[in-house]
Amino acid sequence: MRLILISIIVIAAHMLAFEPFFMEDPAISPDGKTVCFSYKKDLWIVPFEGGTAKRLTSVKGDDSGPVYSPDGKHIAFTTNRDGYGAIYTIPFNGGQAKKVISGGFMLTGWFKDSDALLLIKGEWFKGNKLFRVNLDGSGLTDMNALGHYFGDLSKDNDKFVFCHNGDPFREKQTGSGNGSLHLLDFATGAYYKIYDSIYTERYPVYSKTGRGIYFARSDGERFQICLLPQDEIGKQEPAVEQLTDLDWWSARDLSIARENDRMVFEYFDCLWTLDPETKTAAKLEIDIKEDIFGPDTVHDTAASSTDRFYVSS
Repeated sequence: MRLILISIIVIAAHMLAFEPFFMEDPAISPDGKTVCFSYKKDLWIVPFEGGTAKRLTSVKGDDSGPVYSPDGKHIAFTTNRDGYGAIYTIPFNGGQAKKVISGGFMLTGWFKDSDALLLIKGEWFKGNKLFRVNLDGSGLTDMNALGHYFGDLSKDNDKFVFCHNGDPFREKQTGSGNGSLHLLDFATGAYYKIYDSIYTERYPVYSKTGRGIYFARSDGERFQICLLPQDEIGKQEPAVEQLTDLDWWSARDLSIARENDRMVFEYFDCLWTLDPETKTAAKLEIDIKEDIFGPDTVHDTAASSTDRFYVSS
């Protein structure tokens, strides 16, 4: 009887497990061992090697855009759980989420000491401005610089690489509107265009191990992951190394591990990983062993935000 009961439980568990598709916003931990992603409006984590995903959040709202802190202890993310856009943090293995700030800011990354976030906010006639804020929401500072939320701070936080223009779904786009990579030097306030092919470059991330800058470059058909080596940055015609040969879809939304340059990215309806040591890209095999399909009732909260309105003179 006991054997039969155990067999029923095992069979039921396997029947409940399923493979998710169309996960979004992958982020990799600093040690490269864990991947966080958004699925069905909640955050989940799974080992880099694949396996069963664990849910981190479960709220009436949309949790997205996770980013690991450099020390690996927290994950910052964007949410509308309060009826408006805000940025929260949560412990890396789950727990109580805490609000940092609201007001139309977009999360870009963390500063190296894991005590503050890099934000971006579009302002009329000024462009996308960079801001710094402490984790308790205090000390909001206008950095007097422009950028893009697809950007990344260097290891020492003295530079910021970002993409400009381009469209993630127009791989064949050429001309003045194609995407390019730019570098901001905080010490001098100078901006530099560091790479611009005839097509588009997006999703730049700094190698914190000194290899250079990884990014996705269109080959005219698909976005491939490439490396701009450290000693090529700043050259008039830098040599770039292509790391993937994706044959039917583009790589998007690249995230990199601080300690070893392991990467994770979106690839159509799945998440894929890339190990720079072996230069091997592979599908991240994920399964979920819980019933996530609840009632059909949709909950929504509407709230106004004063920063969306401007008084005319």
